[in-house]
Amino acid sequence: MWRLPAAAASLPRAGRGGRRRRKEEERAGGGRGSAARAEGAEARFGRGDGAAAPAGPAPRRRGEMLQTLYDYFWWERLWLPVNLTWADLEDRDGRVYAKASDLYITLPLALLFLIVRYFFEL
Repeated sequence: MWRLPAAAASLPRAGRGGRRRRKEEERAGGGRGSAARAEGAEARFGRGDGAAAPAGPAPRRRGEMLQTLYDYFWWERLWLPVNLTWADLEDRDGRVYAKASDLYITLPLALLFLIVRYFFEL
Protein backbone atom coordinates (compact mmCIF):
# COMPACT_ATOMS: atom_id res chain seq x y z
CA MET A 1 0.00 0.00 0.00
CA TRP A 2 1.19 3.51 -0.79
CA ARG A 3 2.12 5.78 2.14
CA LEU A 4 3.14 9.40 2.47
CA PRO A 5 6.73 10.10 3.44
CA ALA A 6 7.14 11.17 7.05
CA ALA A 7 7.90 14.80 6.09
CA ALA A 8 4.77 15.09 3.94
CA ALA A 9 2.55 13.56 6.61
CA SER A 10 3.39 16.41 8.99
CA LEU A 11 2.25 19.09 6.50
CA PRO A 12 -1.22 20.66 7.00
CA ARG A 13 -3.91 19.06 4.90
CA ALA A 14 -5.94 21.05 2.42
CA GLY A 15 -9.67 21.49 2.78
CA ARG A 16 -11.71 21.43 5.97
CA GLY A 17 -8.85 20.32 8.19
CA GLY A 18 -6.99 23.59 7.63
CA ARG A 19 -10.09 25.70 8.30
CA ARG A 20 -10.96 23.71 11.38
CA ARG A 21 -7.44 24.13 12.74
CA ARG A 22 -7.55 27.92 12.16
CA LYS A 23 -10.90 28.18 13.94
CA GLU A 24 -9.57 26.20 16.87
CA GLU A 25 -6.54 28.51 17.06
CA GLU A 26 -8.81 31.59 16.97
CA ARG A 27 -10.94 30.20 19.80
CA ALA A 28 -7.82 29.46 21.83
CA GLY A 29 -6.57 33.00 21.23
CA GLY A 30 -3.64 31.99 19.04
CA GLY A 31 -5.15 33.08 15.72
CA ARG A 32 -6.22 36.42 14.36
CA GLY A 33 -9.85 37.21 15.10
CA SER A 34 -12.17 39.43 13.06
CA ALA A 35 -11.11 42.56 15.00
CA ALA A 36 -7.45 41.86 14.27
CA ARG A 37 -8.26 41.27 10.59
CA ALA A 38 -10.14 44.57 10.40
CA GLU A 39 -7.22 46.40 12.02
CA GLY A 40 -4.86 44.76 9.54
CA ALA A 41 -7.03 45.82 6.60
CA GLU A 42 -7.16 49.41 7.89
CA ALA A 43 -3.40 49.44 8.24
CA ARG A 44 -2.90 48.07 4.73
CA PHE A 45 -5.44 50.23 2.92
CA GLY A 46 -5.58 53.27 5.20
CA ARG A 47 -9.35 53.14 5.67
CA GLY A 48 -10.77 53.80 9.09
CA ASP A 49 -14.36 54.35 8.00
CA GLY A 50 -15.28 50.69 8.25
CA ALA A 51 -15.77 50.34 4.49
CA ALA A 52 -14.78 47.10 2.84
CA ALA A 53 -11.26 46.83 1.51
CA PRO A 54 -10.98 47.08 -2.29
CA ALA A 55 -10.76 43.82 -4.21
CA GLY A 56 -7.61 43.19 -6.20
CA PRO A 57 -4.44 45.22 -6.24
CA ALA A 58 -4.39 48.86 -5.24
CA PRO A 59 -5.09 51.29 -8.11
CA ARG A 60 -1.49 52.51 -8.17
CA ARG A 61 -0.25 48.96 -8.57
CA ARG A 62 -2.88 48.23 -11.22
CA GLY A 63 -1.64 51.22 -13.23
CA GLU A 64 1.92 49.94 -13.00
CA MET A 65 0.82 46.53 -14.25
CA LEU A 66 -1.04 48.04 -17.21
CA GLN A 67 1.98 50.19 -18.07
CA THR A 68 4.21 47.11 -17.96
CA LEU A 69 1.84 45.21 -20.28
CA TYR A 70 1.72 48.22 -22.61
CA ASP A 71 5.53 48.43 -22.68
CA TYR A 72 5.86 44.72 -23.45
CA PHE A 73 3.21 44.90 -26.18
CA TRP A 74 5.01 47.75 -27.99
CA TRP A 75 8.51 46.37 -27.33
CA GLU A 76 10.68 47.16 -30.37
CA ARG A 77 12.50 43.82 -30.29
CA LEU A 78 9.16 42.03 -30.57
CA TRP A 79 7.84 43.84 -33.66
CA LEU A 80 10.80 45.39 -35.47
CA PRO A 81 14.15 44.23 -36.86
CA VAL A 82 17.27 44.84 -34.78
CA ASN A 83 18.40 48.03 -36.52
CA LEU A 84 14.97 49.77 -36.52
CA THR A 85 13.05 51.68 -33.82
CA TRP A 86 9.58 53.20 -33.61
CA ALA A 87 11.13 56.65 -34.03
CA ASP A 88 12.46 55.57 -37.44
CA LEU A 89 8.88 54.93 -38.62
CA GLU A 90 7.65 58.48 -38.09
CA ASP A 91 6.70 60.49 -41.21
CA ARG A 92 9.55 62.82 -42.26
CA ASP A 93 11.69 63.78 -45.25
CA GLY A 94 8.82 63.12 -47.65
CA ARG A 95 8.43 59.52 -46.47
CA VAL A 96 4.95 58.50 -45.37
CA TYR A 97 4.59 55.22 -43.51
CA ALA A 98 1.45 53.18 -42.94
CA LYS A 99 -0.40 53.82 -39.67
CA ALA A 100 -2.81 51.67 -37.68
CA SER A 101 -5.55 54.22 -38.35
CA ASP A 102 -5.32 53.30 -42.05
CA LEU A 103 -7.08 50.05 -41.18
CA TYR A 104 -10.26 51.82 -40.04
CA ILE A 105 -11.55 51.82 -43.63
CA THR A 106 -11.75 48.01 -43.58
CA LEU A 107 -14.83 47.96 -41.34
CA PRO A 108 -17.06 50.09 -43.60
CA LEU A 109 -15.77 48.19 -46.65
CA ALA A 110 -16.61 44.85 -45.04
CA LEU A 111 -20.13 46.11 -44.31
CA LEU A 112 -20.46 47.32 -47.91
CA PHE A 113 -19.40 43.91 -49.26
CA LEU A 114 -21.93 42.17 -47.00
CA ILE A 115 -24.70 44.41 -48.31
CA VAL A 116 -23.68 43.84 -51.94
CA ARG A 117 -23.56 40.07 -51.34
CA TYR A 118 -27.00 40.17 -49.73
CA PHE A 119 -28.51 41.89 -52.78
CA PHE A 120 -26.84 39.44 -55.19
CA GLU A 121 -28.22 36.47 -53.23
CA LEU A 122 -31.85 37.70 -53.37
